[in-house]
Amino acid sequence: MSDSWMFRVIPMFVVTFLMWSGLRVVVEAQSDEPTATVHESFGCTSEVQVSLSNVSGRILVTPSTGNVVDISAVKHAANTDALSKISVVIDRNGSPVNDVHIRTHYNRDSKGGGSVEYTLSVPRRAVLRLWNVTGSIMASGFTNDVTVNDIAGNVTVENIDGNLKVETVNGGILASLTRFTDHRIVRLHSVTGPLSLAIPRDTGAAVKAQSISGEFHSDFPLTVKSEMIGSHVDGRIGHGDGWINLETISGSMELKSLGR
Repeated sequence: MSDSWMFRVIPMFVVTFLMWSGLRVVVEAQSDEPTATVHESFGCTSEVQVSLSNVSGRILVTPSTGNVVDISAVKHAANTDALSKISVVIDRNGSPVNDVHIRTHYNRDSKGGGSVEYTLSVPRRAVLRLWNVTGSIMASGFTNDVTVNDIAGNVTVENIDGNLKVETVNGGILASLTRFTDHRIVRLHSVTGPLSLAIPRDTGAAVKAQSISGEFHSDFPLTVKSEMIGSHVDGRIGHGDGWINLETISGSMELKSLGR
């Protein structure tokens, strides 16, 4: 296993420990706990950049029917006092709006914890940057670049037509692309969790995959090299100039062909 691989993984463990130690009061709400909904909707450009940073709670992003950003955030907490100390901050720039930043904010004196579940509807051509500490992230049907970071939660990004980068610490990744054009880049990295990537049968790309513990399966003809620790794949499918990089410490990896 290369030094660069380990140098990337070690900081992820450190960040995970620090985030969990500092956010232990942030927990998923129970059904009998109070909730409050924040809703905002506004027009935007077709390729608006949307960034969302959450702490605890599910994130769901779907394509809108027009050039509109629609944000629904449901706050959960153990009591009304804790609920009042959770804020959903929405910053937007441009006219029409071309840049949106959404984040969850907890007051420093908040002791009741809580979570926020986000449902976003944004244009198909939007550029997405999604970040979460604990909770699943799901996005499907987008035709531009998507970047996702999740510390504890599964990530599902399907039917994407753009560059894709997903990193998780404790969670699986399920991804699929509708097209794989020349120079397209896909990176899926996980510490603990399986990786599954489905791509068109006519994809052309260099493929690199590494794992310490976990099997690699491919619908494409690729050679798996066993190492002293884990396995390694370094090959090519088709004739294009794309790039696919899969890395995990503990978890299986699979590269599936669409339209078999």
